[in-house]
Amino acid sequence: QPVGVIAAQSIGEPATQMTLNTFHLAGVAAKSNMTRGVPRLKELLKATHNPKAIELTIPLRRDIRDKKEEARRVSQELEFTLLQDIVTVARIYYDPRDSATLIAEDADWLAYMAAFEMAEGVVGAVQQPADPMSGAAGAAESTDEPAAAAAKSPWILRFELDRDRMFNKNITMDDIAYILKTKFSADISTLYTDYNATRLVFRIRLRMGGASLDDLNTLKALQNKILTATAVRGIPGLRAVTYQKVADYVEYSDGVYKAVDQYVLYSDGSNFLEVITHPDVDASRVVSSDIHDMFNHLGIEATRATLFKEIDTLFKESGSNVNYRHVGLLLDKMCHKGRTMSVDRYGINKNDIGPLAKMSFEQTEDIALRAATFGERDPC
Repeated sequence: QPVGVIAAQSIGEPATQMTLNTFHLAGVAAKSNMTRGVPRLKELLKATHNPKAIELTIPLRRDIRDKKEEARRVSQELEFTLLQDIVTVARIYYDPRDSATLIAEDADWLAYMAAFEMAEGVVGAVQQPADPMSGAAGAAESTDEPAAAAAKSPWILRFELDRDRMFNKNITMDDIAYILKTKFSADISTLYTDYNATRLVFRIRLRMGGASLDDLNTLKALQNKILTATAVRGIPGLRAVTYQKVADYVEYSDGVYKAVDQYVLYSDGSNFLEVITHPDVDASRVVSSDIHDMFNHLGIEATRATLFKEIDTLFKESGSNVNYRHVGLLLDKMCHKGRTMSVDRYGINKNDIGPLAKMSFEQTEDIALRAATFGERDPC
C-alpha cells in the first residue's frame, strides 16, 4: 500500500478547511493568545524555534488538585509581576522633609505615622533599663535629624498602586516594602500607607551617593529602574496564569480507570524548569506547547507525543477526523533520527531520497537543474 501518499492526502485535505488566521478563545485568558488553524500547523510541521505563543499546561499535586482556592493561590505565585504592573501613577516630587510634606494628599497619613513612631519611641524609652555608667535612665540614642535629612535626597519617587490588581495577585504593601528593601536597601528609604487607606501610596526617598540626585534625568532613570527591574512575584516568562476545572483526566486506581475532576493551570509564556520545580506542581505531567521545550527537557518521545496531541487538537477544532496512523507516520518521519526534522526544504527535503521524490515536494525546477548538472541518479 502507498501509505505515504495516503497519509499525505489524509492530512493535507482537512488542512484546507482550517482557519487561515488566529482566533480568540473566550473564558480562558491564557489560551486566548494561542495560535490556531493553518499558522499553528505550519509552526508544528516546520518545527519553529520561536513560536508565536507558548502555553504550559500545569497540573497540581494530587492532594490539592481539586481545591479551587489552592489553584488560585498557585496561579498567583506563578504569574510574573513587575512593580510597574501594579503602579497606576508614578511621579517625582521635591519634598525635603517627611514631617512637613509639601504634598497635601500625604500630610494626614505621614502625621499619623510620625505620631505612631513617637509613641513607640516613648514606650521603648520607658522599658529600657537605666545605664549605670551615664546615669541616664532609659535615654534612647538621640539622632541628629538635620544631619539625617542632609544624607538623603530632597526628591522623592511617589507611586500610587492599583488595589484591585494587588488583590487579584495576592500582593500586600508589606510584600512590596520587603522586596524593595531587599533589592535597594543601600540606596533608598521607604514610607507607605496602610493597605486600608483610601489611596495606596509608596514614598521612596533616595540616599545621597557619589552621583548628583538633583538631575531630573538621573531621577527618571532611577524611577524607571525601580519600576522595571523589581519583580514582585512569580516566575519570569509566565506573562499570565489562569486556572480551569477539567474533567477529562483519567487515572488508574483500585483496579479501574476513573475520570477525575481537577483544576489545571494554563500559562501564557514558558519557563519549563522553574515551573516543574515549584512544590505544588505535579512535575511529571507538565506539558509545553513548544516542541523544543519538550525536546530539551524530556526527550524525543515526549516531543513526538506533544506533536501528535497538538496536531490532533487542530484537526478536531476544525471539525475533521484524521486517523491517528496517518499523523503517526508523519511524526515517525519527523522524529526517527532522534531530533525533530522540519517538513520543508530545509529539513525533510535534505534527505538522500533521490531527485524525483524531492521534485514532488518543493523547488521542482531548482532540484531538476541541480540533478541534471551533477548527474544525480534516482534510486527508483
